[in-house]
Amino acid sequence: MLIPIAVLFFLFSAVGLGIGLRRRNAAILMAMNAVWWAASCVSGYFVWLAWLDRGYSENWAMIGVIFFSAPAAGLTLILASIELALIRKWKEKPFKAIKVLSLGLLMFLLLQIIVGLLIAR
Repeated sequence: MLIPIAVLFFLFSAVGLGIGLRRRNAAILMAMNAVWWAASCVSGYFVWLAWLDRGYSENWAMIGVIFFSAPAAGLTLILASIELALIRKWKEKPFKAIKVLSLGLLMFLLLQIIVGLLIAR
C-alpha cells in the first residue's frame, strides 16, 4: 500500500515542481514547499517514535523509519535540492522566501536522516 502512495507523492511533487519552475510561479513553488513540509513532519513523527523506543531490543518503530521516513525524506531532499539549485539566482522577493523555506526543509530532513542513522546503529 505504501508503494502506490509513494509513487503518487513523487509524481505530484515532480509535476508541481516542473510546472512551478517552468512558469516561474512562486505560488506553485510555495504550495510544493507546504506539501513537502507536511510530508516531512509526518516522517519526522516516525523518526521521533523510533528515537523514543531506541532502548528496546525489539525496536518496531524502526519499521516506520525504514519503510516510510527514509524514502520520504530522501525523495523530498532530492526534490527540494533541485528546486533550490534551479531558483538560486532568481532575485524576486517571493523566491527569497522560497529559498529560506527550502533551506529550512533541507536542514530538517538532514536532521531526520542523521537521527535515523543514529537509531539504527
